[in-house]
Amino acid sequence: MDELTQENAAGLTSQPVEPAPKHGARRIFVGENGLRAGWSALLFLAMFIALEALFALTLGHFFRSRMNPKAPMGPGIGLLQEVIQFLLLLVATAIMAVIEKSKIAVYGYSGSARLSRFFYGLLWGFAAISVLVGALWKAHLLAFDGSPLGGLLAWKYAAAWALVFLFVGLFEESLLRGYLQYTLARGIGFWWAALLPSA
Repeated sequence: MDELTQENAAGLTSQPVEPAPKHGARRIFVGENGLRAGWSALLFLAMFIALEALFALTLGHFFRSRMNPKAPMGPGIGLLQEVIQFLLLLVATAIMAVIEKSKIAVYGYSGSARLSRFFYGLLWGFAAISVLVGALWKAHLLAFDGSPLGGLLAWKYAAAWALVFLFVGLFEESLLRGYLQYTLARGIGFWWAALLPSA
């Protein structure tokens, strides 16, 4: 009979062995749930910035060479920029999901009310931007120049910009309300994690 079996046979219960407390740098970087929330958030932001810089250095010149810097940005270029930013953000989020051994869906891409929240977001976004444009127009900070767009062409132009701003919304919400908010909430609580990126 080994010692443990003899102790149990004698009616003694062995206490579970607690891990030794973490010391030094490991304690600063790693907590009970793995990498601490603040470090995870910084790593995520650094990774996203690095991906953007890598894109700018490799393919950015190709896109800039096809743009006229003196012309107003059209919806095609706007859409391309927003889609690229959104995809780079998804890559950074996916890498963090692999590091943290979780699914990318937990970072704000799941839930039973996704569709209704999306449409409520569209309505509130449209209302907010309409109020902003109205206020700028009333304060004489925005002027409508009587553009010759009309009829079907105006609707096509509106639909193209709506698609651009759909990706603007997806990017901004994914950046501020996706991985970042989820991770900060783990460290400082939900409301602080919601307020800090908003500020």
